[in-house]
Amino acid sequence: MGCVAPSLEVEAVGAPANATLPPVCRAVGELPSPPTNLGRHAVGLPLTLARWRYDVFHAPSYVAPLWGRIPTILSIHDVSYQRRPEWYPYRRDPLRRAFYRRSAARAAAILVPSCFTADEVRAAYGIAASRIHVIPLAAAPAFHEGEPAGGPPPDSGPRYLLHVGDLHVRRDLGTAVAVLSALRAVGGTWHLVLIGSDRGVWASLSATLSHAGLQNMVTWLPQVAEAELRQWYRRSFCLLYPSHYEGFGFPLVEAMACGLPVVAARASATPEVTGEAGLLFPPGDATTAAQHVCTLATHADLWLEQQAMGRHRAGVFDWTRTAAETLSCLEAVSRSGPAAEVER
Repeated sequence: MGCVAPSLEVEAVGAPANATLPPVCRAVGELPSPPTNLGRHAVGLPLTLARWRYDVFHAPSYVAPLWGRIPTILSIHDVSYQRRPEWYPYRRDPLRRAFYRRSAARAAAILVPSCFTADEVRAAYGIAASRIHVIPLAAAPAFHEGEPAGGPPPDSGPRYLLHVGDLHVRRDLGTAVAVLSALRAVGGTWHLVLIGSDRGVWASLSATLSHAGLQNMVTWLPQVAEAELRQWYRRSFCLLYPSHYEGFGFPLVEAMACGLPVVAARASATPEVTGEAGLLFPPGDATTAAQHVCTLATHADLWLEQQAMGRHRAGVFDWTRTAAETLSCLEAVSRSGPAAEVER
């Protein structure tokens, strides 16, 4: 945010002293807390904020201090945990959802990355629309650098279907496997690459692959560095993204920025992010998804058109704009004075 407001004083409360931070930001120690996220937001963080009397506090990820008079802005990236709790069968998930709800109720303003998420926050928590601000995010600059591939990968080598994101039930990777199976039936050398940590679905997914005889056509990479991820975007045939629920979808923007066509489910924030770019299919419809991939494979002009449209669409999402709009919200909230319980 330094390029938008170079005189702004920013302190990262609780960040390690050796953390790499922007020039305008410095790390500040935090008072002791019980050793849990809830304990931190109930004790150490609000006590620290009260001691230093900040103008405004930005809580960047779902949860905010549970008490205090410093006005707070809260970023909520999605509310899948509240809207679809069956996807999160953790023993303490009801406690987590109550914590998130309380954080949203106390925030003076809530930042969301898409209109879809704004609607979901209103539906989940009954938050007034005037307190919710849609500020889209963006891909890291590295994904925009360099020229994209000159065309689709040649028929002679393997064609990679790429999926980026944690392996989670909401990502519907069963549909991705069904697409791979359909492509095997029509010929060509296809391979599915999954990049992301397992969130409890790999065991069943692996069993499905073995049963279908597809295990040698799938590569799972739990974690890769940004440079390697960028290479996967640039060497793959398309991003296959069957997710049923995304608050924004960083992989969509990263893929488009790298010039990789997108084949994705028409669900949640995905149509909002891809805009006119991308080939979308009804959620769970592996047949239509496979048809989109085959059409890209047999029409190089369409592949290049999707590449160009995606690059243009990715350029709409800009971190400078995100910073400027966030700063505007911070300034407005700081002028509102000490926090109080906010009306829904």
